[in-house]
Amino acid sequence: MREAKIFATLLELSPLITAEQSELMRMILFGSYAVGEDSDKSDIELYMETTDSHAAKTLISRL
Repeated sequence: MREAKIFATLLELSPLITAEQSELMRMILFGSYAVGEDSDKSDIELYMETTDSHAAKTLISRL
């Protein structure tokens, strides 16, 4: 179940990730999902590191 929720979230974000692919250095899953302590009400927390702060702001504004 948890893998499906993570996959669905990444699939939903894939157009944004693809659009900013050249600026995106890495993406890290953290929080309760990362350590296996998630529940049905947990959200998915992703850290995205970019080479350009403007690109990061653009990416976040599209969410």
